[in-house]
Formats: sequence, structure tokens, C-alpha cells
Amino acid sequence: MTVLLLFIGFIASIAAGVIQPIFALIYSGIVTFLFNPDDAVLRSVAKEYLGWFFLLGFAALCSVWLKVGLFVAFGEKLTRRLREKSFSSSLRQDMEYYDNPKNSVGRLCTRLATDATLVKGATGESMGTVVEGFSALAAALVIAYVSSWRLALVLCLVWPLLIVGQIFEFKSVSQQTGMSNTELEQSGEVLSDAVTAIRSVAAFNLQSSIMTLFDKTLVGPLKNGEKRGLVQGFGSGFKQFVSMGSYGVAFYAGARFIEQGNLEFDMLIRVFLAVTLASEAIGRIAASAPDTAKAQAAARSIFYNIDLSLFGTKIDPMNDAQGVTPQAPIRGVIEFRNVSFSYPQRPDIQVLKNFSAVVQQGQTIALVGESGSGKSTIMQLVQRLYEPTQGAILLDGRPIGEYNVSWLRSQFGIVQQEPALFADSILYNIGYGTPSKTKPAPNKGAPIDGLSEESHKDKKKGGKEGKHSDDVASSDPSTWTQPSPLEISAARDANALGFIEALKNRFATHCGSRGSQLSGGQKQRVAIARAIVRAPRVLLLDEATSALDSKSEQIVQAALDQLLAGSGG
Repeated sequence: MTVLLLFIGFIASIAAGVIQPIFALIYSGIVTFLFNPDDAVLRSVAKEYLGWFFLLGFAALCSVWLKVGLFVAFGEKLTRRLREKSFSSSLRQDMEYYDNPKNSVGRLCTRLATDATLVKGATGESMGTVVEGFSALAAALVIAYVSSWRLALVLCLVWPLLIVGQIFEFKSVSQQTGMSNTELEQSGEVLSDAVTAIRSVAAFNLQSSIMTLFDKTLVGPLKNGEKRGLVQGFGSGFKQFVSMGSYGVAFYAGARFIEQGNLEFDMLIRVFLAVTLASEAIGRIAASAPDTAKAQAAARSIFYNIDLSLFGTKIDPMNDAQGVTPQAPIRGVIEFRNVSFSYPQRPDIQVLKNFSAVVQQGQTIALVGESGSGKSTIMQLVQRLYEPTQGAILLDGRPIGEYNVSWLRSQFGIVQQEPALFADSILYNIGYGTPSKTKPAPNKGAPIDGLSEESHKDKKKGGKEGKHSDDVASSDPSTWTQPSPLEISAARDANALGFIEALKNRFATHCGSRGSQLSGGQKQRVAIARAIVRAPRVLLLDEATSALDSKSEQIVQAALDQLLAGSGG
């Protein structure tokens, strides 16, 4: 269906382009009859041409309407598709991809927000305008050469100047756009870091310093924008200069051809208008050059990441066909055989060297060591977030690299020192711990405080806004997802049910960004409940109580003991 609509859009663009040169045919005939002294003839001709103009106007209305409507729709669909592909490629990348400073959260968010939009700038309505321009150019040239090939040839001799100027402008804009995009990613990184750590920024009075740093990252794009403006301004002025010069050449050469008897006056007007419209068509095509340059740079960035996720990743968690998926439950025996490891971004620093250990089924072991000794690294290697530099890690006697990645990670329950909670309800943050690929629906709890009234108003509105409100948290309790017995039991076993039931919206309570609406102990207990729901064969605890006060630590430790007793190891 999309291909058919795109085809119709191309036809409409061609029609819109052809309509304009036809005006040259009609207008040249009008000019000839204006010198006719017979009033009756003038009235008759005026009525005839009035009909032609209305016919052309109606054709222009339909063709431009279809061109703009269909190409804009295509551009929006393409933008959505590119954003989905770009985000999907980000989710498939290896962890070493995120360790690279060039792929920080701020930079990735900036790319995701801007790159697809820039591509749309050259593939939406702009594409229809280019097709219309080439259509008008072709039709105008045919009319001009059929009417007087001599005069048309003379006028076309100035076009190489337009082409050379356009090439210069395109290359300059393309280079400056690439540099601006890189520098804007830096500003996005600063912004993301500041917002994420806003409490630290406020506590240490870093607002001025952050603003200074943010301002510095905007200096480069500003200078590039100024240069780009000068280049585009010169390019536009140069095109106007060449166009005006061609008008003078047209009348001078036309007068000479009329004097020699090789041209009629009405043909002079027709060729002049045709070439003028052709020049305008070149101008429309040239006007899209900056958008095309930006789109090329953005598309290069998008498809680089897509190709990297498809061909450059060692571990693909979204490939269901890769690796073995055992049907029988695993015993949970983990063995490290002479494992050595260095992070890809720091290959000269060896974190693990010939590490060997065996964890039997039902056994509880603790890794003790100073900070940076590799305790957290071992847990990441077990989950296959990274591959060992040397050695092997086995699960039930089989190297973990032979298992399907998604299945392998579903066997583990993880409780980290700083639990990761999404900006959604408590129920959602507990429920997505299930090993099943079917996760709970997002935004089916209470909205965060301050947004309830706005969401409620949006839902009452009709039309598109009312439909859109279904995709965000609603203040109507009847739309909230209710906890299952399993999730209630998990919260109880995690010592979290007490504080959850004390909250106004209970399981539907919004956790805030990164769990900002909950205390450290509450976040940890939600994370433990999430691990319990998973019913893991292997439980990984990464200093789960190190950041808590003594009272919260006792509560969380009791929940962990309960979890260990239930999991069997």
C-alpha cells in the first residue's frame, strides 16, 4: 500500500511540474492576441483562455494536494520506521558499544531525536518538490527547443554556472552539517548528565559551571550555522544573478534572431517563459540541497549503527534462533575456567586473570575483595554481557556462549547495588521480572503527581488527543492493572508489601524517573520482588545492601534471606 501511495505521489508531482511550463504556451498566445484591435476577437479569446486557466488551476489544486499529502505521510512513516530501527539497533549493541564515550546516553538520545527527522527533511515533501522540479525542467526544455532551438540553446549555456554554484553549496553545507551534528551530540550529553544528576548539581551549586560547559558546546554549531548561512546566502544570490543575466541574454539574442527572420515575437515570449520556468525549477531543486546534505549525514549515522548491530555484535539478545534453548530446568552449576578479562575500552587494564571457581547447585558463595577487584565484572560475565578475553564460563557443563542469550539471562535473578527502576508503576517494575517474553503493559498505573489532572483532561477530550491519552498513564483507577497473586506474594516475600499498601495508589504508584519517588530501601525491595517473580535458578546479588542505612539494610537482608531460602541457592 505504501508503494502504491508513493507511486501516486510521484505521478502527482510530475503533473504539478508539467502544469507550470504549460503556462508558457498559454501566455505566449495571450500576448499575441493582445495586439489584435478587434474587440470581438479579444472577447472570444479571453473566454477561451479563461477556461484554460481554470482548468490548469484545478489540475494544480489536485496534483499539489496529492503531492504534499502523500509525500508528507510517507516522510512521517519513514521517520517512525527509522526511529524504530535506530532504537532497536541500540538495544542489540554489545555492552562495549555503550562503554565508548561517543555513545553516551546524551549523544544517543540526540541522535535518536534528530537523525530521523533530518532524513525526513529530504524524503518527505522535499522529495515531491524535487520530482516536481525535474518534471517542470523537462517540460520547459521540450517547449523551449520545439519553439526555437536556437534561442533555447543560447539560454541553456548559462546553466553550467548554476550547476557549479550548486555543487559548491552542497559540499559546503554537507561538511558543516556533519560537524554541527557531532557537536550537538556533545551538548546533548552535557544536558543528559546534568538532568540525571540534578540533585548533585543542586547540592554542589554546579548550575553556573554546567551552563558554562553547555554554552561552550553550542559555540561550534553556532559558528557552523553562521558559515552555512553565508554559503547558502551567496549560493542563492549567485543563482539570482545568473537568472537575471539569462533574462538579458534572452531578449538580446531574441531581438537578433527576430531581426534575422529566424524567430517570431510570440515564440520569443514562449521560449523566454519556458526557460525562466526551467530556471525556477532548478532553483527549487537547488533549494533542497541543504536538506539533502543534512539527510545524508543523518542517514549515514543511522545505518552505521544498524549495520553494526546486525554484523558487528558478538552477543545479540534479540536473535531467538541463535544458541541452544534447553527444555529441561537447569541445575545451576556455574564453573569459571581460567577466566581472564579486560574491558574493551581499557584493554591495558586486566580486571580478571586466570580466575577459576565452581558454584554447585544450591550453594551460596560470596565474592570478597576491594573496590575494582572484579566482583561486579564476574556477575556481568555470567550474564554474558561481555565475553571473557581468555578462558571459559560453563553452566551445567556447557559453555554459556552455546546457549540462547535471552534464555540464558532469564535463568538469573539480579539485585544490584543501585536498582534500575523505570518511570512507571511499582507493579510494572515488579512484573517485568517475569522470565516470559510477554511483559506487562506500560503506563497502566497512576500517573506521577502533578500529571494526574492533565492526563484526566486529555482523556476527556475527543478526537486524536483523546486517543493519544490512552498511551499515557491515566488518573482513572478503573484503567489500572491489578496485581496478580504471584506479584502480591513476591512483594510480601520481599518485605515490600507493607510500604506498598501504605501508599495512596498502592501497586499503581508511579516510581518516578529512575525510582526517584521511592527511598533507597523501597527501591531495593521492589528489585527483590522483581527477582522473586522471576523464580530464578541462579540469584546474583551485587552489594545489594551497601548503600542502605542500618534499618533498611536489616529489612532488605531479611528479604534476601527469604529469597535465598525459596530459590534453593
